[in-house]
Amino acid sequence: MIEITYEGRCGMAYKLPLDYSLIHRPEQTATLGHYLMDMPPVHPFWAQYQLSIVHLRNIEGQTEPVKLHFPGATHEIQLMALNVPDFGRFTPEKFMAVISEPSGKGPWLWPPNIIEQVGGITDDQAKELIDAIARALVVGFLPAEPSDYAGGHKRWRDVLHNTAAHYASGGKSCLVALPPVNRRVH
Repeated sequence: MIEITYEGRCGMAYKLPLDYSLIHRPEQTATLGHYLMDMPPVHPFWAQYQLSIVHLRNIEGQTEPVKLHFPGATHEIQLMALNVPDFGRFTPEKFMAVISEPSGKGPWLWPPNIIEQVGGITDDQAKELIDAIARALVVGFLPAEPSDYAGGHKRWRDVLHNTAAHYASGGKSCLVALPPVNRRVH
């Protein structure tokens, strides 16, 4: 059973295992971290999301070349609402089972809530970044539905790029100063 990793006033974050034996395309090995976000207070219909971070290096055998949004981009953060009305509510285990099916039909809604690339960080720093973002979401510092208010996407962009730049300069994220969350170690 996958335990809650972070819990706050806006929901819960489950850090999901990276099981490369379940992949169906080489580029799926670019995933460095992903979470199932369970956030019922955020939206009446879309209460669950997948948060992930991938590196942007080419991988042998990939089906499409990596598309960089700017020169020097090294990692991409994605937040996508999950189609709970069609798939039912997800537990972490059910979500892992659905995304590992070879059909390729996943539970994601389109368009994504966030797709943002950052540059200048290592894979280890990217893993720290995704953990900080999960915390920021469950405490309400970042909105899961950034289109719901003016400036929501800009806030994401600013936080991600500033935090990545801070990591790249050897500092720690300003997101570590977030209000405390209930951290559960799994």
